[in-house]
Amino acid sequence: MRVFGTIGVGQPGNGTWRRFHTAAGALFLLVALTGVTATADAAPESRGEAERVLARVEAKVPGELASYFNTILYVSKASSGPWAQRMFVFQRDAYGEFIPVDQFAVSTGREKQERYFTATPTGIFKLDPGRMFRMHRSKTWDNAPMPYAMFLDVTYRERATGIALHAAPGKGGHAALGRRASGGCVRMPAGKVKQLFEEIQQGMHGGMVPEFAWDEARGRTSTDGVMERDVWGAPVLKPGVGVLLVIENFSGRETLANARPGAPA
Repeated sequence: MRVFGTIGVGQPGNGTWRRFHTAAGALFLLVALTGVTATADAAPESRGEAERVLARVEAKVPGELASYFNTILYVSKASSGPWAQRMFVFQRDAYGEFIPVDQFAVSTGREKQERYFTATPTGIFKLDPGRMFRMHRSKTWDNAPMPYAMFLDVTYRERATGIALHAAPGKGGHAALGRRASGGCVRMPAGKVKQLFEEIQQGMHGGMVPEFAWDEARGRTSTDGVMERDVWGAPVLKPGVGVLLVIENFSGRETLANARPGAPA
């Protein structure tokens, strides 16, 4: 089964979750999972868990924003719990509905004070098309390798963020997938992130995507999915990478408990 790549034919954005914009490249839902791949033959429990993740994302991402994308990534940066450090990938099917297509372990920030506080930010993010590198080296962490680095498109006080999606470095990095292990970036299995990176370079996920508004109170690009609008109230669009990344510090325990027979709603 293909993990990344566009599916189906889009419809103009109409503010609903079940349709997507024709110009969109891809909207990814990234959730850190434990290295299990979801397929059509996945166990009912696995499919049900993915549907619960999707329901949570639908409640968080504004429908109008979602309508411009066709794949979503959602990451839980929690330290423990059924969703902790796991990734779910969802894409539109031919009918415009999101379906689960993959799930695997990732590593987010260690969440402790080191050279700085090694936190992974939470919120809704796009990828920066101008900052994608087949091999990047971290200036903060002694020239540490960041293969297939794709930086988030967010600015903090006039400075572009240093947080990126990239491959887990070496055997040690891959062995740590499923645990908090990074300096704040989202580390992914090498094969998964390489495929996404190559598809973006080939133009498979290009399109017109909404600009995010500036959050004056916080001095940064909005991480709440608020779009910049023109004088007529329409979203301001620009060429970009149609990948939306949702990151939360949510374990998934509450959602799974409520799904059990006899549990309170």
